[in-house]
Amino acid sequence: TTRGFRVYTCEPLHEFSRREDGAMQTNGGNRGHSRDQRESPAIALAGMLYRTNIFALVSACEPRKVKIWDDQKGEFVGELRSRAEIKGVCLTRDIIALVTEYAVYVYACDPLQVID
Repeated sequence: TTRGFRVYTCEPLHEFSRREDGAMQTNGGNRGHSRDQRESPAIALAGMLYRTNIFALVSACEPRKVKIWDDQKGEFVGELRSRAEIKGVCLTRDIIALVTEYAVYVYACDPLQVID
């Protein structure tokens, strides 16, 4: 979408979750901003931790940063940065993998650190 993201299940095929309401703010609030600035950012990539409320999101305006969104809390709970544009992201309970054009970075989730 041009703002926010949607999650679908495959079996049965239906919309599982949607976030387009401007809830993913990172600027600390909506005061003094126009409606266009309050809307959720365009999401280039999204990864879901199984069928939980945890999402790894890469916005179109920040393609080198992954933000971890907790939908239950309604806030970002972490972020990872890359030197190169992120082309893919994958989550498991133990790791977060970031795919760039020339490398794959694997991070341990607790604590959040690169695995050699």
